[in-house]
Amino acid sequence: MANSLSSPNPQPRPTGARYVVVVAICLAATIAYMGRNCLGVASDAVQQDLGIGETEMGWAMSAFFWAYAMAQVPAGWLGNRFGPRAMLAIYATLWSVLCAAFYFVGGILSLIALQAGFGIAQAGIFPCSAGMIRHWIPATRWALAVGLMGSFMSVGGALGSTVTGYAIEGISTDWLTTTAVPWQWVFVAFAVPGLPFAAWFYSWFRNQPEEHAGVNEAEQVLIRRSSPEQPRTSTGIPWIVTAVQWGMLPLYAQQFCRGAGYIFFATWFPKYLRETHGVTTGQSGFLTALPLLSVVASGIISGLLVDFLWQKTGSKRISRQLTSVLSLAACAACIAAAYFVDNAVTAVALISLGTFCGSLAGPPSSATAIDKAGEHTEQIYGVMNMVGNLGAAVCPAVVAWLAVTTGRWDVVLLLFVGIYAMAAVSWMLLDPRGLVASDEPVV
Repeated sequence: MANSLSSPNPQPRPTGARYVVVVAICLAATIAYMGRNCLGVASDAVQQDLGIGETEMGWAMSAFFWAYAMAQVPAGWLGNRFGPRAMLAIYATLWSVLCAAFYFVGGILSLIALQAGFGIAQAGIFPCSAGMIRHWIPATRWALAVGLMGSFMSVGGALGSTVTGYAIEGISTDWLTTTAVPWQWVFVAFAVPGLPFAAWFYSWFRNQPEEHAGVNEAEQVLIRRSSPEQPRTSTGIPWIVTAVQWGMLPLYAQQFCRGAGYIFFATWFPKYLRETHGVTTGQSGFLTALPLLSVVASGIISGLLVDFLWQKTGSKRISRQLTSVLSLAACAACIAAAYFVDNAVTAVALISLGTFCGSLAGPPSSATAIDKAGEHTEQIYGVMNMVGNLGAAVCPAVVAWLAVTTGRWDVVLLLFVGIYAMAAVSWMLLDPRGLVASDEPVV
């Protein structure tokens, strides 16, 4: 009797390959940022070894971001043309090799050259990841996916900063003692994880869910039900036309400001702490990890919040724009408060709260870029990331110039108060709704 009452054709549950895709994106971000954040913490040791000053180190730090920024659009085009499967595996292999090559740095020119090469190799991570999210993740979960990507980016940065600081200085406690490790070997160690990741990713991933043997029809339907990546013909609109629309300029402007603000923690923040609060190299590495860890929580919370607000209100103005304006304004206020604080832990706590607030604008920015880009996700995301990294490229040199010119490191915080305030204004001018180069109705 029980068999006669059961459904003759029970619907299979969707497989979970899309979750593995999110894990792959998070792994790529973590591994990349472990090596990327080494130089800021190791700056004193590197400067002493190579006999260079702060201005030269500022240019070396900037070299990564200039190259990274300039390579964004080509990397996005390659990701769109050949697919993330091949390109992300290639990028991971290249950045691992170049990270290990820091062992051979002998002067400022070789340091700048390797930094630039490292930047080019890592340029494709986020354009490829944006394409993976568009193709593999339901649109109702885009903000959470990009939030997790940003969070694990900061997990890698926090791990890199902490391990670098204590590895270079060594640890001496009642329960643990380690010898100091030359900074060159730290870079070699951070080069290792990228190689097995590249091999696994290429063997497992496919550019479309429909191409993957581990994706059943139920999961395909689930993904395509809310994703605009349903089978359709091309609009015929070149990606460059979409990229230069006036409606995209506020999106680029806020990304420039947020890129410049975030990169302070991956470059000069350890130096700022040592100069203004008298902490050691090991302590600076640990304290630098705190703002980066706040970004981890912020990305996840923002992704959940933005998706929730969109599903409840149906308004991208509320879910994306209002969230970003309020969070960036709060970030500027927290950093301004930290300027007046003498205690290192209190100052870092305020700055960490500020970075938490500022990072709430990350998932709305990425989700808006994916939404507005249409079929050109990789290229448009590459343009946005290029502009953000131009801000990151300019920032280390400007910070070094400001510190050298004024003879004070504390005034650097005021620069970032202004940067985050400008990001909030940019979001006020941004309409997060609809494609920018189509006749589709704005929703």
